[in-house]
Amino acid sequence: MYDNLGQFLRENNEVLSKIYVYAYDKAGNRTSKKIYAYTDSNSLSSLTYTEETYTYGNAAWGDQLTKYNFFDSRRVQCSIALAAVNVKNYR
Repeated sequence: MYDNLGQFLRENNEVLSKIYVYAYDKAGNRTSKKIYAYTDSNSLSSLTYTEETYTYGNAAWGDQLTKYNFFDSRRVQCSIALAAVNVKNYR
């Protein structure tokens, strides 16, 4: 399912028995992914989920991903801080 801006909002994946729901900020950056157990229902409000979040913390470069939060396979919450690397084009 896509919104009117062409952003991917929801994936019902029967093979993996999961539903993925995505959210975006006003700039179009993905801010979260919620992962639900698969259901045939359109309403997910009463279901529990795992959430991954994405942070864009560089004011000068608005679409630079600076932090990723998720749960590992043991259900431990993890956070990865990302730093930009200066890359120069040499000819």
